[in-house]
Amino acid sequence: MEQTKEHKERNKGGRPKKEATEKLKYRIAVKMTAAD
Repeated sequence: MEQTKEHKERNKGGRPKKEATEKLKYRIAVKMTAAD
């Protein structure tokens, strides 16, 4: 939990990295679907 808190604090000033995470999640989902 502490790690997440620190990460949030770090991204407070700048732009949140939500977009990158969403892209990663999407890529993983596509990979899983392709593997299936």
